[in-house]
Amino acid sequence: MYAVAIGVFATLTLIGAGCTSTDDATSNDVNTVAVAGMPEGCVVENTLTIQSTEAGTETPLAENSYAIQWTGSEDELQLVFADYVVDPTDIYSNITGERMLAVVYLENTEADTMVDVGTYSKVKEALTQVGELNISTADLAGGVFDDTAEVEITYFGDDFVCGSITADDTYSSINGDFVAKYEARSI
Repeated sequence: MYAVAIGVFATLTLIGAGCTSTDDATSNDVNTVAVAGMPEGCVVENTLTIQSTEAGTETPLAENSYAIQWTGSEDELQLVFADYVVDPTDIYSNITGERMLAVVYLENTEADTMVDVGTYSKVKEALTQVGELNISTADLAGGVFDDTAEVEITYFGDDFVCGSITADDTYSSINGDFVAKYEARSI
């Protein structure tokens, strides 16, 4: 067991590596994560569960969760959750074998307005929208096709983005609370 300092607000404590899994094939890799000293609006550990009929069920660690925003595209945000260590500069580079990656796209469609705290909806008329909800493995590119999906951002800072996701189409789902490390990327 070891501790890693993240930002100025949190200490991330890991036991093992990887993710919490409900798949019997990876039950030896069950791990926990707790993030202490989080800002108000953040959970202290991910309860986010990603499920796909084809890919199984995973609960990614905060260590493998990112909120990526590109310079010049502050009205968009990618939430990235994986059951392996992700390279935030190339999120698909390490997806091999049975590894699972989920990417949720958020957009603020109001002119000159950044993604921030609030509710993002799959409803097309909403000013703050959930775009795609993708679930991928090395052999699968799928998603959650829920027209009522919502993402609630409860904290948005230069250290973390926190909130909850509710999306379920009976074949795939992404549900629960999350904490993701914020990454500003240059185009």
